[in-house]
Amino acid sequence: MSSQEDELEGNDFGVYPNGRVYYDATTDAVVVQLIGYCPSALYRLIMNHAIKLLKAHKTSKMLGNTQQSEVIFPEDQDWTNQNWAPRAIESGLRYNAIVLSEDLYGRLAVEQITESAKVVQVKYFKSVEQAQRWLKKVG
Repeated sequence: MSSQEDELEGNDFGVYPNGRVYYDATTDAVVVQLIGYCPSALYRLIMNHAIKLLKAHKTSKMLGNTQQSEVIFPEDQDWTNQNWAPRAIESGLRYNAIVLSEDLYGRLAVEQITESAKVVQVKYFKSVEQAQRWLKKVG
């Protein structure tokens, strides 16, 4: 575990240069927000922080706010599918509300990642409010 990952222990709110991750008690969901282009190491740090929060709060829900995100490169898409997703599912993830990116390449990348997660119920939304309403109804 890196020193940056060690710092995540017990930290319910992470603010990063290109994103943030936190637990939202009103929806009982971990929220990941990606902004612009997120370099590989930072993207993985944010996503790993989300797993720590899934475990810490014993929640099965996640809200991925990718409205302002840009492309997620193929190697990070592969890492998400092959490494991150199995660990997230093992940590309890069952419901994933995705607010889609306004950027075409960002939207396609997110859709490609989520299509491979067959055991997780994924639903796409145009707004954070719609995603929150759905998360309050499930699980």
